[in-house]
Amino acid sequence: QGNVRSVDIEVGDLSSISAEEIRGCLEQLSDFKVNIIRKRARVSCECGYTGEPDITHRTHDNVFFECPKCGSVPEVNVGDSIILKAVEVS
Repeated sequence: QGNVRSVDIEVGDLSSISAEEIRGCLEQLSDFKVNIIRKRARVSCECGYTGEPDITHRTHDNVFFECPKCGSVPEVNVGDSIILKAVEVS
C-alpha cells in the first residue's frame, strides 16, 4: 500500500526483453526509480562447456546465443528470466 518510490528488477542476459528496454519503458510510464540488476547467463553444452554463452544477435523479443567452445545451442541454466526483486513504497 502506498506510492511506489522504486523497483528492483533482475534481468537475465538471455531474457526476451533487454534491461534497456525495460528501464526505458518503465521510466516513460512512471515516476519511480528503476534499478536494474544484471543476471549473467550460465549455460551447459553437450561438449562439456559450462559458463557464459556467446550472444550472437538480439532482437526485441529474441536472443540468439551459442556455445563459445563448439558453436552449438547449449542448455540455459540461469539468466533467461526477468524477476521483480523488490518494490519500495512510501
